[in-house]
Amino acid sequence: MIWKQKRQKFSEIKAGLDDAESLIRKMDLEARSLQPNVKAVLLAKLREYKSDLNNLKSEHKRLASANSNQAARDDLLESGMADAMSICPNPFSFLVIMLVLKCPGN
Repeated sequence: MIWKQKRQKFSEIKAGLDDAESLIRKMDLEARSLQPNVKAVLLAKLREYKSDLNNLKSEHKRLASANSNQAARDDLLESGMADAMSICPNPFSFLVIMLVLKCPGN
């Protein structure tokens, strides 16, 4: 359940980053149509915004990838434990079966 919520938040953040990128593009086009003295200042500021946005997008991508890998691991572990617990409902039985499976004679 937590992974679904995290995925939802990552999707919301991605949408926000995409919206920000679109707004920066629009501001860039508008700034280019202004007087040269104002234009230079605004374009310099927009370069900063683009750089910040690219850093945020990289960080988002890194975190999304890490969370995706962790979610996949957790899903595998969760399903594996569910299967093991259906075979051995108590921890002692589970431990005995695991030891028997690891014995070299089996």
